[in-house]
Amino acid sequence: MLQSLDPQLASFFAMLEAHGAPAFDIGTLNDPNINEMRNWYLNFGPHVAGQFIELQDVEDLWIQVDDGNLRLRLYKTQRQHSESCETLIYFHGGGWCIGSIETHDLLCRHLVNDLDVNVISVDYRLAPEYPYPQAAHDAIHATQWIFEHASALGIHPDHLYVAGDSAGGNLAAITALTFKEQTYRTSLAGQILIYPCIDLTVIHDNKYPSFEEQKHTPPLSAEQMSKMIQIYLKNEDFAYQWLASPLLAQSHQYLPSTLIITAEFDPLRDQGRVYFEKLKSSLVNTEYHEIKGVVHGFFEMYGVLNKTKETINIIRAWLKNNTQAK
Repeated sequence: MLQSLDPQLASFFAMLEAHGAPAFDIGTLNDPNINEMRNWYLNFGPHVAGQFIELQDVEDLWIQVDDGNLRLRLYKTQRQHSESCETLIYFHGGGWCIGSIETHDLLCRHLVNDLDVNVISVDYRLAPEYPYPQAAHDAIHATQWIFEHASALGIHPDHLYVAGDSAGGNLAAITALTFKEQTYRTSLAGQILIYPCIDLTVIHDNKYPSFEEQKHTPPLSAEQMSKMIQIYLKNEDFAYQWLASPLLAQSHQYLPSTLIITAEFDPLRDQGRVYFEKLKSSLVNTEYHEIKGVVHGFFEMYGVLNKTKETINIIRAWLKNNTQAK
């Protein structure tokens, strides 16, 4: 793998090793290092996500959903007529038990700046305090709230996309499946899934070669991913419900246009590819890109990897084509 690893990424890993940077330690399943993991992730972003982008219009909002409150962070593009621009409803990664608006703040600012879109980052509730299906419910309810309050937010309800990385890609896929039902009387313009985890039954039965081939690949091994899935689900049998594993939904027809991006050296690579094939067979307008030489989490490494910037260019081109096709 090291011979094929992107040179910038190889240099970054060598630098971390030389400086004795702490590894990501999930602890045991019965006694996970939740606070330590959350602090590790919070410190990861500033070291890899690039420079801070000052935006004129950033606002934190608290909304009432289900049985609690959720925080959203609205980032507005600085171009004129931002109310007519595309808006990404973004769900952060972190295995459903770490991550937050803050861990992905720099990434969201780069998305706004480089894509010229609005972004609404969703601070869904985390396991183990809030196990499955809370994160999925929060994602769905937050998206419904955004639809209903689009005018007050200064965004266009017909230009809403769901997007997310890793566990956030899982939540974006679940939300898109939910909103394709006519009962919601709303429709998403598209979904952008970055190395999504779409089949949690992998903890029972590994059907994906990449989960074995890349099981020791940093920064997140297959074993660590499995532990985070188990922490989220609490009851492992829930993995077979589509609200946990969107691949298992009864139907994938009529989903909005979809962009799926995976990483070559990622245990989750084949899950994204299989979901692409599932959507294509369901006649969904779907585009797939496997980014060579990179690992899980590369999308957050804007300040380290040119491949991250190239991936954002792929998203920009896809958004332009999708907008023109409507």
